[in-house]
Amino acid sequence: MSTLIKRSITGFLIVVLIVGAISLNSLTYAGLFLVVLIAALHEFYGMLGRAKIHPQTIYGIFLGTLLYCLSFLTA
Repeated sequence: MSTLIKRSITGFLIVVLIVGAISLNSLTYAGLFLVVLIAALHEFYGMLGRAKIHPQTIYGIFLGTLLYCLSFLTA
């Protein structure tokens, strides 16, 4: 299977997932993007680790998650 087809299928599935989360209710939308946020922060701290920069990963992911949750609850 070509790369273009794989990327197209993946993109379609992500769009369906996001539209489904928006359609259900605001908590599923927030939960979906919370998972995306945690995955992105984990990847970011992993890249820093490979560059021999050692931040406080657990603390950073926790604070990023906390800020996201607080901003969702106040909006």
